[in-house]
Amino acid sequence: MLTHEGALPPAVDAEIAVPGSANNLFWMLPGPSAFMDKVTSLFTRQRAVAVHLAERMVLGHHLLTDRALAQSHFDGAPPAMLRVHDASQIDCDIAQHLGDGRKHISPSTLAEWNTRSHQQITGQVSPHTFALRPRGAQALKAAWTYLTEFAKALPNSGGNTRLILIRVDNDPTWDSRTLSKSLGDANLDVAFFDGALSVDEMRAYIGMRIALSGRAGNQEDVLSFPMKRLTRSLVGEFAGFDAHFAEGLIRMSDEELLELPRTLGALASRLAVSDTVWRQASNTTVPSDAQVHTLYLWHLASHTGPHQKLAEQELNRRTWCAQLYSLMPWFEQLRHQLIAQLHPLLSAHLESTNGFKVRVNAYNGREFRTAIDDLECNDIASMARGDDPIRPRTTADRAALDLCSRVGRVRNEIAHMRPPQLQEIRDLISSLEAYRAALSRL
Repeated sequence: MLTHEGALPPAVDAEIAVPGSANNLFWMLPGPSAFMDKVTSLFTRQRAVAVHLAERMVLGHHLLTDRALAQSHFDGAPPAMLRVHDASQIDCDIAQHLGDGRKHISPSTLAEWNTRSHQQITGQVSPHTFALRPRGAQALKAAWTYLTEFAKALPNSGGNTRLILIRVDNDPTWDSRTLSKSLGDANLDVAFFDGALSVDEMRAYIGMRIALSGRAGNQEDVLSFPMKRLTRSLVGEFAGFDAHFAEGLIRMSDEELLELPRTLGALASRLAVSDTVWRQASNTTVPSDAQVHTLYLWHLASHTGPHQKLAEQELNRRTWCAQLYSLMPWFEQLRHQLIAQLHPLLSAHLESTNGFKVRVNAYNGREFRTAIDDLECNDIASMARGDDPIRPRTTADRAALDLCSRVGRVRNEIAHMRPPQLQEIRDLISSLEAYRAALSRL
C-alpha cells in the first residue's frame, strides 16, 4: 500500500551495503575498466605508484588493487597489504614481512632489496610488492613520505621491489594533476579515479543491477500499473553519475521512490558520508558530461538561496522525465483497452454524428471530427461530464469512465511538462484496481 499524503517513509538500515555483484559489475563498465587497465600498466612499468580512489563513489576498492596486481605479477611471494594507522611504523611492518631479522627497513633499503638475491642467499621467498593503505591524516603523511623517499632511491638501484600507496577517501584536492605537478619525479606515478559514470554506463549499470536484484519483476500487462517500469526510470533519472547513490535508490521502497524528490533527505541520512561531502564535491569529471550530484541539488533546494528555485525545478524535471518515459507508452496501450470496453456505449452516444465526436472552433466555425478509435481519454472524460453526458450501463462502464478521467488528468500534467501530484498517481492506481475488479465480475 502507498503511504498516506505527508506520511514519512519507513526507516530502514542506516548504511547502504553494496553487494558483491554490484562491485564486480562496476569494474566491468568501460570507464572503471579503462582505469583498471591504466593502473595495471602503471604497476607493470613503475616500482612506485600512488592510487587515489574517491570513497563515496568507487565501488569495490579492493577489486582494483587485487586484479591490477594479479595482472602485473612480479616474481616472489604474494603482495603484502599493510594497513597504515596514525600510530603505525611502516619501516617496522615492512621489516617483519621481509623476514631478514632486521627491525627496520628504510625506504632506500627497500629500493635496493632484490627478492631473487635474497632467496638465493637465505632460501626464503619475500614479498615483491608492498601496498600501503593509510587511514587517517598522520597515516597518510607517513605513507606518502615513505613512498616518495622510496621513489627517490630508485635510480640505479639494484632492487626489484615495488611500493604502492592506495588512498581511499573523499579529499577532492589529492588528484593526479595536482600530484603530478608537485612531484617532478619520473620514478613515481600517480592515478586518481572519482568513480563517475557516464549516462550510458549508468543506464547499463542500473539495468543489470535491477535484473540481478530481482526487482525487475514479471512483464506487466496493460491493466497493471507499470510500477516496476516507473521506479526503474526514477532510479535512472536520480542516480546521475554515482553508482553508490544508485545502490541507495535501488534499496528504496516503491512508495519512497514515488515520493521523490521529497524522500531524498531520508536517503541522504542512510549514506555513510556527511552533508559537507555533497556541498563540496558536486561535479563529475566524466569528459563532456558535466553534471551536478542529485544530493547537491537537494541541498540547494532545501535551503534559501539564489539557486533554490532552479534546483527545485531540476529535481522536478527528473521526476517528470521518469514519468514521461515510463507512463506515456502505457497510457496509449490503456487507451485502446478502454475504448474497446466503451465502444458500444460511445457508438450509441455518437450515433447522431455517425460515430464521430464533433468539435467546432468558436472563432472560425471550423469543424473537427474525431473517430471513436482516435479518442483520447480526456475526450471521453469530457463527454461523460457534458450537457448530454454518456450514460454508463454497467459497473464496468462506470469504472472505465472514471479511469479515463484519472488517466486524462495525469497524462495532461505530463504532456504539459509538469510532474503530476502523488495523490493523482494514487487516485489513478485506485481507479485502475476498481476497473479490474469490475471486469472480473462480468
